Amino acid sequence: MFAIVSLMALASRGVSQSDVGSSVFYPDNLPDNCEVINSQLEAGQYPLIHPTDTERIGLKLQWQLPGRSPNLSSALHSLRFLACLIGAGEQGDGKALKTAETVLLDWAKTNPLEGSPQDWTAANNLGPWEPETVAWRAVVLSYFYRVYRVELPDQSPDPAVLGQLVALAQTHGDLLTRTLIYYADNHRGLTNSLGLLALGSAFKDLPESSRWLEVGLGQAEQQMQENVSIDGIHLEQSGEIHHLALQQLMEIYRVAQRINLPLSEAYRQRLDRMLGASALMIGSNRRVEGLPDSDPQQEMTSTLLKTFNNLDLGFNSPGQGLLAKTRRREITRGLHLYRQGGYSFFVPGSSKELEAVFKTHILNSPNFHQDALMVTARTGDRELLIYPSKYFPGKIDPYFNTAMAANTVQVGDLQQIPLLPLPNSHSGSGLISSNLENLLNRWVWLNPFSKQQPKLPPEVIPLKDRVLPQNGQVIAFSSSPELDFVAAQQQTYPGIRHTRTVARIGADFLLVWDQLQSPEVQSYSQTFHFPPELRVKLMGSEGVLRSGQDPVARFIQLAPQVPGRVCRGRLQPRPCGWYTDSSTARKQPTSAVLYETQAQDQRFLWILSTGGQTIKARLDTVQEGVESYQLVTLSKGDRQMRLALKGATVQLEK
Repeated sequence: MFAIVSLMALASRGVSQSDVGSSVFYPDNLPDNCEVINSQLEAGQYPLIHPTDTERIGLKLQWQLPGRSPNLSSALHSLRFLACLIGAGEQGDGKALKTAETVLLDWAKTNPLEGSPQDWTAANNLGPWEPETVAWRAVVLSYFYRVYRVELPDQSPDPAVLGQLVALAQTHGDLLTRTLIYYADNHRGLTNSLGLLALGSAFKDLPESSRWLEVGLGQAEQQMQENVSIDGIHLEQSGEIHHLALQQLMEIYRVAQRINLPLSEAYRQRLDRMLGASALMIGSNRRVEGLPDSDPQQEMTSTLLKTFNNLDLGFNSPGQGLLAKTRRREITRGLHLYRQGGYSFFVPGSSKELEAVFKTHILNSPNFHQDALMVTARTGDRELLIYPSKYFPGKIDPYFNTAMAANTVQVGDLQQIPLLPLPNSHSGSGLISSNLENLLNRWVWLNPFSKQQPKLPPEVIPLKDRVLPQNGQVIAFSSSPELDFVAAQQQTYPGIRHTRTVARIGADFLLVWDQLQSPEVQSYSQTFHFPPELRVKLMGSEGVLRSGQDPVARFIQLAPQVPGRVCRGRLQPRPCGWYTDSSTARKQPTSAVLYETQAQDQRFLWILSTGGQTIKARLDTVQEGVESYQLVTLSKGDRQMRLALKGATVQLEK
């Protein structure tokens, strides 16, 4: 059971408000390059969002940004860029702390809240008073207040400045405790919790501080219970969001321990499982790749989870142990299923073996992607099947939020529409079956303006209740030293059933078997995307991937009469062969192989082999009584294997 947190328990545990600590998030989570950041700010060359951005800021700021992106506005008004200056002040740099004070008070003077916190509406307070921005600014404000009161060298704090800081804290706390602005079904709600804990810890002499701590811890429990799967995947199903949320959930757990008001055992267990899932996401090369919104340019556990080893989760913390081993590159071959979280991880025994990720369901959630049953693969640092958009898709091109941009099957011009539970059911038994309602639901999450609006209580559907069988579910799996497979089925295309089986054979073969059933003839497209640096040559049903002149992998399509072609940077008649990554955040061409056909029911059978050796494959139909099954014979060098495809399962025949 998840506990309902109440600070009335403080007295019963012999804890007074004076015992409440004051350090929340900073300085433990300061960037490692703070000296560089402070130098860039002084020179007017700090990139607010992305290192490649042309938009740079200094310490003389224009706070009004008409026509600029919401992300830029949030990054500016959150004041997070001041954290390194405050950190320098904590180390005795009085000039840096004074600079941070000047910027913070200038912000407060220039950006007053319109009306009272009780009158707050999204319509008149987007920008400086957007909820997540308020929460992060509360964290920065609390950090500055603590350092200013304690660390100011050679002088006492100015009472007038302290008064302004306290007034700001009260306004921020009043806002963050309002249900209206709380993102209950979104990782942004965690920032709300973090902001309240920071305020309650730093401004502990204020009578409101107990309330801030109480609400913040309660929100954290709710976020963990409702938006993280029981097996430890954050249900926005994004590589980056999983780690951003995990960073905050870890910090909240640490704060709760420090103030002697521990969170529930269920919270602790799920936090540990999230760390274990992180170990599988980072894989053999310790970089999060092959998932939506992942960032291959940084080791997320080094930047976002750098304090995970200092987290006291007790002796029963296998997830934390697995992450520590993976960080040391101690990996063990195996298949790890996260049924509720929607991912299956094919873990290699070494960096030379094939590694794969299979996304077995999607759900209607913030930042959701139309990538049901997508698959990615790599060996060590060599990516083979990529997730084409490693930056948030809609921010670059709507194309990146279509099934055509994922390694899955696109059906005509249909969109993958994940279903929602019926209002008030919260059980997953009822469904919104109207396509119009589903399209409207999808619009709510994909429309940039709507994402800035707070959800109105009380009818917020927890993400865990949006995990429905129709949106994808595992129907079979098996694991052995020679063969791992997972079969999943989804019905996000209205009226169409899509079953995909992904199998890893030995250390170097990946089999992707799609079966589609429809009441009428459809246009089907099976697509696989490769890294931009690799070149693809297709010869009939067979293909080869090359790095320069060297072959790095080969593939073959065994479905009969299914022509394939390579597309790279195609715009018409339908975009195909595009990629973005976090190093540029820009769209660029990449090679993709596309198999298209028209049928009522259709099967695709695609096999990838790592290395440059030539492969041979044959598909036969075997009659077994009144039933029949498919038999695949694979040859590579002096090896030969036979695979029986029965129903949705794969069996290795001796």
